[in-house]
Amino acid sequence: MKVYDLRKIASACGDYTLYVLAELDKLERGERLKIIVARSARELLEDTITTIERMGAGRVLDKGYENDTYYVVVERA
Repeated sequence: MKVYDLRKIASACGDYTLYVLAELDKLERGERLKIIVARSARELLEDTITTIERMGAGRVLDKGYENDTYYVVVERA
């Protein structure tokens, strides 16, 4: 599973969708991507994941908190 840490770009943008789609595009169908953000950016990531699921680009397998981060595991569709 590939890990994609978005914590460093959290303050530079208001939408993660293009970043996550670009990472998903690098994966083969069925591969997984773990996306990590700061806890404070949880809602922003949730909005991104909702968009990605609506587009049919991926599906959520897991969500949760680890220390000071929030993560979502997405499988490429």
